[in-house]
Amino acid sequence: MRRRLLTTTLVVAFVAVMTFAIPLAVVVRGTAVTNELGELERAATRAERDVSTTSLRDGADIVLHSAGRDIHLAVYDPQGRRVAGDGPVQLERPLISVRTGKVAEVRGAHLAVAVPVDANEQIIGSVRAGSSQTEVFRRVRRAWLFIALLALAAIGLAALIAWLLAGRLSAPLRRLAATARVIGDGDFTAHEPPCGVAEIDTVAAALATTAERLGAALQRERAFSADVSHQLRTPITALKVTLESAELTHRLDESVLREALAQADRLDHTVEELLALARDTHTERGPLAVQSLVDELDARERRRLVAAGRDLAVSVAPHLPEVHASTAAVRQILTVLLDNAVEHGTGQVRVTVRELGEGLAIDVADDGTSMSGDTQLVFARRSGDDPRRGIGLALARSLAEAEGGRLLLNATPTTVFSLVFAGHA
Repeated sequence: MRRRLLTTTLVVAFVAVMTFAIPLAVVVRGTAVTNELGELERAATRAERDVSTTSLRDGADIVLHSAGRDIHLAVYDPQGRRVAGDGPVQLERPLISVRTGKVAEVRGAHLAVAVPVDANEQIIGSVRAGSSQTEVFRRVRRAWLFIALLALAAIGLAALIAWLLAGRLSAPLRRLAATARVIGDGDFTAHEPPCGVAEIDTVAAALATTAERLGAALQRERAFSADVSHQLRTPITALKVTLESAELTHRLDESVLREALAQADRLDHTVEELLALARDTHTERGPLAVQSLVDELDARERRRLVAAGRDLAVSVAPHLPEVHASTAAVRQILTVLLDNAVEHGTGQVRVTVRELGEGLAIDVADDGTSMSGDTQLVFARRSGDDPRRGIGLALARSLAEAEGGRLLLNATPTTVFSLVFAGHA
């Protein structure tokens, strides 16, 4: 980047300097020639005053004073023949117009100006002042050299500024590239501090935001993977217990097969719902059919509770307010709560659906008291050395919040989880 910026700046500076320098050089040359012709005209005019009209008519000797600066003076008769002084024998053709009483000039290898000499409004001759362009070009070359030095100085200054600017721009960009590589290696906390260049700071801020989102997304994916493994563990365990029981008793009758198929169906259904929730492919956001969902859970979980010596009581209040939520998400939440009641609770498990203001609440309660203490820790994810708490409740709370609801715990005196949804306006 530094080389490209430097090259581009030098090209632009060179074009800009040449755009001004070349016309300026032409103007300087033209001005020098014009000034020289003006000086010649003034010298010829002074000499014209020294020429005696009588001497010019009589052909007497004419004395011309030196004009200095390598200027040659000469006097010519009306026919353009030299009478006196230093100049060509015959007046140059472009200077013949001096006979009309006008100042004439010629430009070429030599510069010359002729002024008329008149007497009683009659042109009786002319005075010519001439000089070589060598001296003029010498002055012009000095001016051109000065212009060239200024142009080189301008290009050099532009190169220096471009080099400094390229360093200021390339350094934060290199750091930004290094930060991007660090983020690509998995460190989503890396960020580039502001460097003072608005555009680069904007890119750095966007990269930091992207890294934060990627980190959060990766964390959610890892958490969801753990949640899925936790949710699949229960139906897999139930299916394994059923099959191992049949193997131990050497009995594989129709009831055992039905139980195994039911557990397999539950496992398959759980996998499909979790995948839909993970990919956010579920589009169901219509009214939640609470009664049919509770009836489904009652039919599925009652047998498991009875086998464990527990009872399940379901109560649904009439005329409940309408709420909108994903049936798959609510089913998974209630499955987590019922699994938790079976694993950690005691006594009867009670599922109660009640009106709560303009919304509704689904309570899952049992007679256990193991949830005492800081209720917020219940929803924390399990550490590797804590066998008492799983990650199912953390999944349940995150699903509830994703559906616009809340999952609360009241652990006094018994354990009551409440899934709360606001009413749909």
